[in-house]
Amino acid sequence: MKLKEKRIKELQKIDELIVAAMPKKIEDVHKNIELRIGFFHIFRFASAEDRIMMILGSIAAIINGACIPMFGVLYGEVRDAMIKEI
Repeated sequence: MKLKEKRIKELQKIDELIVAAMPKKIEDVHKNIELRIGFFHIFRFASAEDRIMMILGSIAAIINGACIPMFGVLYGEVRDAMIKEI
């Protein structure tokens, strides 16, 4: 019985040492690893449907971005037309 209790205490000490050492090891690993991934590597798990949605979303974003300057041009033309009439 004493041998079993002694073994349990030894294992508990080992567990405590492992737990105490883990945060330091984890921090060291995170400090030393520099993760570099290419731009297209990000999309390697994308399905065909995902790629189509990304392309459509990009086209919609370009159109939306072009609308603001176009409204400025349109507003300027309307303003100029009104000024010429006066």
